[in-house]
Amino acid sequence: MANKREENQRRWKCGWDRERLELDRKLKEQLNRNKFDKSSSMINHGDVLKALSRALNKTEYLDIADKMLMENPELALMGSCVLVMLMKGEDVYVMNVGDSRAVLAQKAEPDYWLGKVKQDLERINEETLHDLEGFDVDKFSSIPDLTAFQLSVDHSTNEKEEVQRIKNEHPDDPCAVMNDRVKGSLKPKWNNALLEMFKIDYKGNSPYITCVPSLHHQRLGPQILRIIIRWLSQYLTNEEAVSDVELFITL
Repeated sequence: MANKREENQRRWKCGWDRERLELDRKLKEQLNRNKFDKSSSMINHGDVLKALSRALNKTEYLDIADKMLMENPELALMGSCVLVMLMKGEDVYVMNVGDSRAVLAQKAEPDYWLGKVKQDLERINEETLHDLEGFDVDKFSSIPDLTAFQLSVDHSTNEKEEVQRIKNEHPDDPCAVMNDRVKGSLKPKWNNALLEMFKIDYKGNSPYITCVPSLHHQRLGPQILRIIIRWLSQYLTNEEAVSDVELFITL
């Protein structure tokens, strides 16, 4: 009887020691997290975004850009997208001009997969799996649990806001946007010198195409960040891209 009591006491003591160690570990993690959050909260995120914008603006005045413009004006007909990501700790700063896109894949809420989104991503995975030879379906039988969150804004005539901006600034020009292109021939780009060289029947003083970047700050948690180039975003939705990432991780 005494031996059993001593054994129980030892077992309880071991259990208590484990709980105490686990509690100490969690407290240390929380203290470190609070310390990091405090230092991060002291950062003026607006200043960081403004610095990115100023850096982009300074590239307009590089001597090499002027030389290339004079020698090869046909370069203006090529794409001119910019997508910049600055990451410090859990803070991510995104700047973009054009239709390159930054997409964040993050853990979904438990009730997220109700309705159409669940059906769409199941379809995407099913179609992708059919293209893989020798794939073990049992390894990927669970429903994906990542959702897509777009961090950047597309500067494209495919976006209603961009089209509306151009029309609002040129109310007297019915041809401001035609055939899904600015003035029927240009996609929204940036560079004042190039715009002057290639301008076609411009009306008013407001620019049809602007080099003002879109800026965004995002605080990250247990998430996956992916940058998608412009060509890929033309063929894949954000959800399809995230689904491909999750499938790759699962393989």
